[in-house]
Amino acid sequence: MRTAFVLVFLAILTGNAVALQLNTHYIEINLDSEGKAQIIEKYELTFFSNLELEQFREKVSENSSSIDAWKVDYPFFFPRFAEAAGNKLDASFVTFEEEQRTLTLEYFIEKPFSVLQKDEPRATLWAISDSEFGAYIKQSLIIIPQNTVIRINLPSNGRAIPNDIPAEAAIQGNSITISGITTNNLNIRYIIQKPLSPSFNSIQFVRDFFFQPSNYIYIFIIIVAVAVVYWKRKIITSKIEKYVEEHSEIEQAKPEDEVDLEIGRDE
Repeated sequence: MRTAFVLVFLAILTGNAVALQLNTHYIEINLDSEGKAQIIEKYELTFFSNLELEQFREKVSENSSSIDAWKVDYPFFFPRFAEAAGNKLDASFVTFEEEQRTLTLEYFIEKPFSVLQKDEPRATLWAISDSEFGAYIKQSLIIIPQNTVIRINLPSNGRAIPNDIPAEAAIQGNSITISGITTNNLNIRYIIQKPLSPSFNSIQFVRDFFFQPSNYIYIFIIIVAVAVVYWKRKIITSKIEKYVEEHSEIEQAKPEDEVDLEIGRDE
């Protein structure tokens, strides 16, 4: 009885992590069109007593966004796609949602998560190396635990290539979900379609031009110019007709001069 009491007392003193349980580890990787990633890891926790929850609140306050401090207290907590994958963190944030009992780690890495392999006129080909899953490599195998769910969200115009993805992975729209698999190859490739060049719309161009405030001065000049032309249209028309008549006479005179010169030579 005395031994049991001592064990309970020691558990209360030493802590938190003994009984604290990680249920599910959700990882969401959001890729942009340049291959860079926003990574969000959610740790769904179970607390077996109010004391544990209170102690965890204190850790939230003490550790703040220090990943090193969190990892010392809870070894399961570290960015899976940072140092373990040979990447350096660019920025990171840690938050705790008490109602959902979820500890969230959001971070960005310095280098692109996905690499451009081919650039063609209508599409680009991208690849995620299996080295990015370094945190899950054991004896040359990539082992994603059953309680880990990794979801990779491609850009909106991205499309996964199914042949390059393990059959156990699920592809839905532009998302790839991986959980509970063991494989020796996890190279993920996808295609991003390039937008078609928009055709010129003259009506839209005129509409945009006339409704742009910075163009009002040019619109005023155009209106004044049109008004002047309309007001002096008779004078302008008369000058044009006179110019045409004069030049028509010159053109008609040229062949006659040439004929005279030829007659002169014969004589």
